[in-house]
Amino acid sequence: MIIITKILLDLAAVLVVCSVCCAVSMVVHCMNYPAYRRTYRAIIKGEMVIDLDWADRDMVYFRLTSSTPVQGRLLTDYAVYFLRGRDFKLLGGGYLHNYPMLYLDPYSLYWMKRLRGVADRLMAGEDPRTLRRDHRIAAIINN
Repeated sequence: MIIITKILLDLAAVLVVCSVCCAVSMVVHCMNYPAYRRTYRAIIKGEMVIDLDWADRDMVYFRLTSSTPVQGRLLTDYAVYFLRGRDFKLLGGGYLHNYPMLYLDPYSLYWMKRLRGVADRLMAGEDPRTLRRDHRIAAIINN
């Protein structure tokens, strides 16, 4: 009976620690939550294109089609996909980093996977309109 009680107490302690880590991760990321969807929708709707003027082997720059390339470049006009770390700089200046704390925040992890998938498919040369058609059901669910 004592062993069972000890095991239950250990499990409860692990559950509390995991809950606290998850809450801390969500608090850290919550400021950028609106930028996740804004960046994703801009890419899907074709409002962002890969900017070949700023091509780099470690980074892929996506710029808003309404902004001019190079001239008038604002920090908020660009999203950047860092290939080495698979991180994102989001529209509006926020970041979505690929690090272990991300995996404790289900909302950030969800958007990281969606942004990676779209960025990888765009770099492979797919048309944003086909991406939108493929994600129509997911977009309906998220509205």
